[in-house]
Amino acid sequence: QYSDIPGSDPVILYATGNTLNVIFTMGFLLEFCVHAMARGFINTRHAYLSVGWNRLDFAILIFALVDLTGIIPSAGAGKVLRSARVLSPLRAIKKN
Repeated sequence: QYSDIPGSDPVILYATGNTLNVIFTMGFLLEFCVHAMARGFINTRHAYLSVGWNRLDFAILIFALVDLTGIIPSAGAGKVLRSARVLSPLRAIKKN
């Protein structure tokens, strides 16, 4: 358990945070797979990596998977970039 403010009750259980991390990472992975299969990954006219937002999502996904698998112990850069997930909803706002 951890708390945001020392001396206060825990805001979220550590295990719950890890479970949510896995769920959201797998959701991003599923989204990536569907988009890449539908549009192609690199060498097509509407390729997944031809859109800037998709490049950001792909970088976040790679760092999240590295952090999740533990390939690089305490991958701090991955945690920072994973927080960039909040930028994804901005795509919907920009398109409207």
